[in-house]
Formats: sequence, structure tokens, C-alpha cells
Amino acid sequence: MKCMFCRIGETCFGHQTVTFEQGDLVIVIRAVPAQICEACGEPYFDQATTKRLEQLAEDSAHEASSNVLVREFCAA
Repeated sequence: MKCMFCRIGETCFGHQTVTFEQGDLVIVIRAVPAQICEACGEPYFDQATTKRLEQLAEDSAHEASSNVLVREFCAA
């Protein structure tokens, strides 16, 4: 698909690292499947992936014992 951000590049399947910040906590989720623009790098996540990311971030916020938490993405 054509990138809606830069309007130049086409997207292709890849993996992206996503970072959430909640107060003093930083949550990093690696290897998230996405469509990524070849020109600007803008990632696009499907609805199921977005829902899973939100769930992982919420769960991680409750589990965190430090200010930085790194997790690998895994489909539900």
C-alpha cells in the first residue's frame, strides 16, 4: 500500500520496535509485525496487532519492577 505519511513509498512486511511511556516507566516491545514504508520507515499495524500491543503494554505496566521493561511481541 502507499504510505499515508510520506505519500512516496510503498509498504512491505517487516518487524518494528514499539516504545510506550507511562509515567516514569518505559516499555519496549520488540519484533512487532508491521507494514513498513520503504521510503520513510513509518510502521502500520493491523487491528489485531494494535490490540495485542495495548494488552502487552497494560500487562507490562502492572508487572514492571524497574523503570525500563523490554518484551518480545508474541501473538495472543
